[in-house]
Amino acid sequence: MKPVIKVWCLPHEQSENDFVRLHRAIVGAVVSSKVNGVNGQDDMVVLMPTDLMKKGLGEEIIVEFDPANHSHAKECLKALGAILDAIKRLYPKAYVQGKLLRPDADCYRSRE
Repeated sequence: MKPVIKVWCLPHEQSENDFVRLHRAIVGAVVSSKVNGVNGQDDMVVLMPTDLMKKGLGEEIIVEFDPANHSHAKECLKALGAILDAIKRLYPKAYVQGKLLRPDADCYRSRE
């Protein structure tokens, strides 16, 4: 199985270029974290579901990272931190928080 990264509550008016830039930043963050078996965008799934709310979007961005059966918890937490940092650089005013979804380590991280 591939790792899955879901990014929720992005600012409402995103262009295709905004999504591409965010996708590249997330892929780069995970690859640079050296998560076992992840060498590029084809080795992971990045989802940015459309959120129907319009008020407040972009103030808080939520990330869920399910590494599937890849790597140890420490490596996955490093990758989650790198993902949050990459998103924070693109959306500096947002509070960005993430959750690592693993059966052996349900952990949270955030960037203010």
